[in-house]
Amino acid sequence: THENLSNGFRTMHGGSIFTMFNILSKKSILLKTKYNKKNKNNLNNYDISLIEQTTKYLNPVQIESSIIIEITLEKDGKDIIFITGHLYEVDNISENNDYNNINISSLKVLCLCNSTYIRRQIKF
Repeated sequence: THENLSNGFRTMHGGSIFTMFNILSKKSILLKTKYNKKNKNNLNNYDISLIEQTTKYLNPVQIESSIIIEITLEKDGKDIIFITGHLYEVDNISENNDYNNINISSLKVLCLCNSTYIRRQIKF
């Protein structure tokens, strides 16, 4: 995390965390929809909008700490999409920043997020 994302307590600002969850959630929706050949809802004719997001801040995110955000697409329905997210603190990251060998189940959860998006057809 970077100091530009901090609040007066030198922890990560809640609005920054909320925004990161929102951006990464929408990106996961766009990637899944774009590359899923079975999905008939291609991106050319649809708008995807956030309709609700709740974030639970369990512990402060310290500035200069390493974090991992995990986004899971729980349900991709006809019109509504449900996403969950977790923000983890990483204590012992190696010199080469090898995030591939980290066991997420052993990490401390700092924030939880639930998001709901709506997919609307764009009519031209």
